[in-house]
Amino acid sequence: MKKKVAVLGVGEHQKSGIKQLRKKFIVYGFDGDKNAFSKSLVNKFYFIDIQDKEKIYKICRNNNIKKILSFNSEITLNSVLWINDKLENKKSLNKFLILNKIKLRKHLKKHNFPVPNFTSLDKDTYIHKSLFPAVVKPSSGSGSKGVFYSKDISQFKKFFNKNKLFYKNKKILIEKYIPGVEYAVEGWVDKDLKFKIGALSKKQRSKLPFLFDESLIINFKNIKLRNIIIKYIERLVKSLKLFNIPVHMEFKILKGKIYLIDFSFRGAGFTVYSEILSKIIEQNTDQIIIDMFFNKNFKINEPNENKYYLKFFYKKDISNLKKYKKQIKNLKSFEKISYYKSLNRSAISEYSRFGHILLMSNNISLLKKDSRKLNYF
Repeated sequence: MKKKVAVLGVGEHQKSGIKQLRKKFIVYGFDGDKNAFSKSLVNKFYFIDIQDKEKIYKICRNNNIKKILSFNSEITLNSVLWINDKLENKKSLNKFLILNKIKLRKHLKKHNFPVPNFTSLDKDTYIHKSLFPAVVKPSSGSGSKGVFYSKDISQFKKFFNKNKLFYKNKKILIEKYIPGVEYAVEGWVDKDLKFKIGALSKKQRSKLPFLFDESLIINFKNIKLRNIIIKYIERLVKSLKLFNIPVHMEFKILKGKIYLIDFSFRGAGFTVYSEILSKIIEQNTDQIIIDMFFNKNFKINEPNENKYYLKFFYKKDISNLKKYKKQIKNLKSFEKISYYKSLNRSAISEYSRFGHILLMSNNISLLKKDSRKLNYF
């Protein structure tokens, strides 16, 4: 007889994970959207605020559900940890620490990792001018919302007031801005605290002062950087006493050292983990998450040579996308255009991603050439 398991968040980007999970389990799904994209895939659906941890816990307990998990989502992690700790009568203190950017930076500093100057903002905080130029962001996951660059205190006040909506009930992290290329890495830490890279990506952010994700080159190769990343993550998880977790990390390099921007125990969203990374390692990455969650052994294939260019489009890009759609599809490395069907049209803002365009080739020169054409459109 199949065992019961719960999933927190049953949206569009959780679809493949839920489909994989239900092969061996009876799946209970929870989501704050009554029309959640993947609700039809679960055996029983509950329309409930994903932050209502106590209510979700009681439903799980009353239905003899021993585990709850999520796929490729930052916003669900706090609730998932809390509920699992209650179900299993344990405390995952260091995982909670990771979810708070301020506490994580204090941990990094304590353990002698490179950290830019930073402070947390409250009503009594004095922001010294030496902290500028700075990056301002909510202390917990926000998907780039409420994140901005500030060259001085005057600009800080202007954009802070503009972004107040995203700081509700959250502390604010202010840290010294580090120039240069931003990277992301996806991978897994096994039971022996060994880190296995799935893919390394170069990120392109929007022009300052806002810092939206514009595009990614996924699975580009750099052996020297790869070795630095492995050493850094293995040292970090050892200091946190964490193992058997997926890893999503964003960072910059300064004078050969990693400066962490974001670190989480989840897969990247927007199909990067479930779809693109699966193609890169030619393996079902959702099944890896499931195996890790249930403490099973797993093996990771070596990444292939295929490289991807993923470009997000926002509300402002829609007219150009319609105008140049035919030329985009004629690019030699064109893979597909994805529209996010679950987008809440009543809550659209300049921060809302409408979808992405994906290019793919094992020839990096062709990929760069086509990406330049795409950005010209």
